[in-house]
Amino acid sequence: MDVKCHLFRKDGAQTAQATIITDPNGHQFTAWYPGPEPTALEWSQLITRELQQQATDCFIQAPLRSDLMQSGVAVAQGAGIAVIWCPGQFADQLSAHEIEDTLEHTQVVVGNSHELSFLRNLASLENKIVIETQGADPVKFATHGHTGEVLVPYVEAIDPTGCGDAFLGGVAHVLANQTADWASLTPTNLEHAIEYGIKLAHLCIKEIGCQSHKVTHMS
Repeated sequence: MDVKCHLFRKDGAQTAQATIITDPNGHQFTAWYPGPEPTALEWSQLITRELQQQATDCFIQAPLRSDLMQSGVAVAQGAGIAVIWCPGQFADQLSAHEIEDTLEHTQVVVGNSHELSFLRNLASLENKIVIETQGADPVKFATHGHTGEVLVPYVEAIDPTGCGDAFLGGVAHVLANQTADWASLTPTNLEHAIEYGIKLAHLCIKEIGCQSHKVTHMS
């Protein structure tokens, strides 16, 4: 999976900072300052410029301020790029209108049970591909009227930091490489994507701190 990272810079602004604390039970507490947040217009212009400069198979909208998420998915969808939306910790701060606007430009929604429960209370997810994580419990999924679960094999959890990102990266990699038409994704497609995401999350959870794994195949 080829991922290129780009920075948003703003003169005179303090850089982003985060402190993540994990208790003995694996529960995490995060205190963070997001850094120099752009305006919705700056964000749209930045994404438009980046999408014009490189071929992109999939756009993952990570948790951000609501207007940034809305503008991000709209730009990607306008460019004909499949969108995965992960509302994350911002889910319970969104209004029904903000959720519906973002869903309009989204093919796949990924979140944990708490996050997706909040979205479902305010908007319908019936016409979207939904992937719902539940920690060590099976990952639920729904696509075009079909539902299912993927078991999560036991692994000793050492440090859960970054596992969600690893899982999402695996899912996006498989989906982007299986079909160009995400409207035709089958339950089997989703199961394979989720299984690969779980494998990458397990690589992450078994070690402490930053890691550098090289995944050369999908078996």
